[in-house]
Amino acid sequence: MALSISGSDYEPQRVAQLAYEGQTVNVILCNDAGSGTTAEDLIADWQEIEVSGDGYSPYSTTVATGSYVSAEGRYEFPTISASFTSTGGPAISYDRVVIYLDGQTYPYCILTEEPNVLILTGQTRIYDIVLKHRIDF
Repeated sequence: MALSISGSDYEPQRVAQLAYEGQTVNVILCNDAGSGTTAEDLIADWQEIEVSGDGYSPYSTTVATGSYVSAEGRYEFPTISASFTSTGGPAISYDRVVIYLDGQTYPYCILTEEPNVLILTGQTRIYDIVLKHRIDF
């Protein structure tokens, strides 16, 4: 006798809504500079290597209501456009973009830039981020 599992499309939605909707998501720029910090390190460790000066400020926003994308089998939230502008010095230099939710211990994810990115005075860099949640049965 075979056993099969059918997962409900509403389960990823339920979990995603509880975990993300209405939460504050933060995006910070960091300079790893060979320190070896990984996605398994604490957010506090990432904040220690966060860039500063030159007009830099971290980005934060509230996660809006998302929707289930049946073709992908996941729940997605609207695009978050994290914008960073250099206004007060030669440049903002970084090699990691760290995304995390308020109150959490570990990052949602880490983006690695190779080589380092330089945002020169007067320039802006935007990261379009889509938070996604999927449950595989």
